[in-house]
Amino acid sequence: MLLFIAFLLLIGLLVKVVKWMFTKALKRGNSDLKLRKYFAPTPAATAIKSNKKPEWVMHKVIYLKAINPEFGCRKIAELFNRIHLVKDAETVSKSYVYLQLKNHQYQWRALRRKLKHKRPSNVPINTCWGVDLTTVTDTNSTQHTLLAVVEYGSRKCLSLQR
Repeated sequence: MLLFIAFLLLIGLLVKVVKWMFTKALKRGNSDLKLRKYFAPTPAATAIKSNKKPEWVMHKVIYLKAINPEFGCRKIAELFNRIHLVKDAETVSKSYVYLQLKNHQYQWRALRRKLKHKRPSNVPINTCWGVDLTTVTDTNSTQHTLLAVVEYGSRKCLSLQR
């Protein structure tokens, strides 16, 4: 019986010493003490995260940067998440966007150049019109307001009035 009580006291003392050492290490800011191997979770409890994003995510991020060159990584990540969170259940972080744009800088710049020089699509005649109000200065420095009506399909100026 005496041996059992001594054993319990020894275990209690050992637990107190380990707790004291751990709190001392935390106060010093050195939490990577050798005690980590005793308190670290078992390998089965830790999940190995290796969720690689699909290839289309990278292409979409590059496309979003190409059509919005003034946007930074935060805005592109926000835009991508707003578009694809509900539809495809896919999100990206700012750091993912930064790394993709850094690694594929030539691709998004080339895509930007290609999109800038793309011919406009054909619009059927008489389906969409545009109105423009502008001012023109003559040789006497007086400004004249002009109203123009343009038909997009044929690109004709239907009306030009003062």
